[in-house]
Amino acid sequence: MVRYTDQYGKPRLQLMKDYLKSFHIGALVRNDSVLRDLLNPISLRISQAGLSIHLKVKAIDTYRRIATPKGILETAEETVAFSMEDLQGIFYVFGFGLLFGLITFGIESFIYSKEAK
Repeated sequence: MVRYTDQYGKPRLQLMKDYLKSFHIGALVRNDSVLRDLLNPISLRISQAGLSIHLKVKAIDTYRRIATPKGILETAEETVAFSMEDLQGIFYVFGFGLLFGLITFGIESFIYSKEAK
């Protein structure tokens, strides 16, 4: 049984005024991996120290400086909408991904149907 008060009736837990923030860091490790017990405390210490947030903010600022030409934010007066020619490449990539997925699915279906017989 969990007791939330001590023997004098005072609360043993302190209510937090702020909400708990979830941190989106992690490592892809299997549940039965030996490294899991090693990596969990390390990732917990990194997130508690605020290093993940610091690196995220630093990376965003660095990318903004690299990707943004000098003076473009101050001199931009009108916005230009993308045309279909600007967006045509992503449709080629999407179509290639669909074709690759269908070919892979067909090969796997062919291989596993032979093994099932």
